Order: sequence, then C-alpha cells, then structure tokens
Amino acid sequence: MSTLLTDIQARLQEIYEVTVSENVLDYVITDRKFAEIISDKKIEKNVREQLLIATNDEYLDVSLYLDDNLVKRLGNQYPTPHTNKKLLHDFWVALEGVSHFLYVAWNASHDRPVSQLELELQAEVDKFVSALITLKNKQDIPSMNEIWDLLFSDPQYESSLEDQSLQRYQKANAYASQYCLNLMEVYQSNSASISNELRRFYRLSQNQKISYINNSNRSFCP
Repeated sequence: MSTLLTDIQARLQEIYEVTVSENVLDYVITDRKFAEIISDKKIEKNVREQLLIATNDEYLDVSLYLDDNLVKRLGNQYPTPHTNKKLLHDFWVALEGVSHFLYVAWNASHDRPVSQLELELQAEVDKFVSALITLKNKQDIPSMNEIWDLLFSDPQYESSLEDQSLQRYQKANAYASQYCLNLMEVYQSNSASISNELRRFYRLSQNQKISYINNSNRSFCP
C-alpha cells in the first residue's frame, strides 16, 4: 500500500504539474481509535477515508485516515481493465484521500483557503482522470463513457450523512460529472490539449471552477 499511495500522489502531481514537499505516506493512519484520539472526533465505522485537519494561526495539522481493511484489500495493486468493481471502488477511496491531502498541501503552500466542496469536487475529477491514465495503455480498456458511468451515473451516499454533508457530496458529484463530460469532449476533439486544461482547472478557486462548469454546460452537455 505504501508504494500505491506514493505512486498516486506522484501521478497526480505530474498530471497537474504541482509540487509539494510532503509525502502522503507520512500522514496516513489506519488505526481508527488512534485517528479519533488525535482528531478529537468520532469516526463512524462505515467511514473508510477521512482527511483530518486542525488549524491554528501558524500551521495546519493534517492526517489521512484510511480504513485498515481497505488498505489490506488493495495492497499495492493498481486497477486493471478486469478489476472487479468493489476493488476499483476501494482504489478510488484511497485516491480520494490522496487527492484531498495533495490539494490541501498545495493550496496551503500558496496561502489559499480550501472549502470542503472544493475538495470533494477536485477529488471526483481526480478519480476520473486517474482511471483514464492508469488504464489507457491496457488492452480491452473500458471506454471513457464506461468510467464516467461507474463514477457518476448512480452515486451512492452513506445513509448516515447529515443533510449538509449529503448536499455537499451531491453538488460535488454533479459539478464533477459535468466537467468530466467536458473533458471527454475536449479529449475526443484534441487529446493534446487535455493536460493544459486539467492544470488550468486545478488552479482555479472554487467559485471559478463552478462558474467555468456552468458556463460550459451548454457547449459540452450531450
């Protein structure tokens, strides 16, 4: 798992052309009780990934909780075209955690605040992009449409989520699903331009991201 998490971070940094000095592996906790102690908050048993943040005037305290059973199931395995959906979902959960960590670390290094909605939106985009890049050189790869369907066509949310959290996840999924439709259109018409598009989007603020997605809605929605 250590190799997998480090590789995920390295791939995301390469995709978006960003650099942070921190290695996500140094911040991972798989013991739920210990994560609860250091964060001073209860972590529900059905939660498999959570970025834990404490702030003060000078610095951020950050830890990434990943469920121990998920870590054991994944090992160091990247998904393949024949990976079952459960293991692929496990991979996306781990990737979401790394995405959160990297986005917070990069924005903090530039003195930029980050909202929870912004974190979730970027993580959903990261899942889609990483799946395309990871699988693109394999035989029998799923199409972009198939990957999009797995991520966005029928999202499942924990029944225990409070209304505010549920609405945030739903908004993030809706915005990310539309943006990834945008990406599919860009990729099919000019695949060489995709890197610049992704790097530009990554650097937008939350309001800029949402405005961009809304303004491109008519152009890219099928």
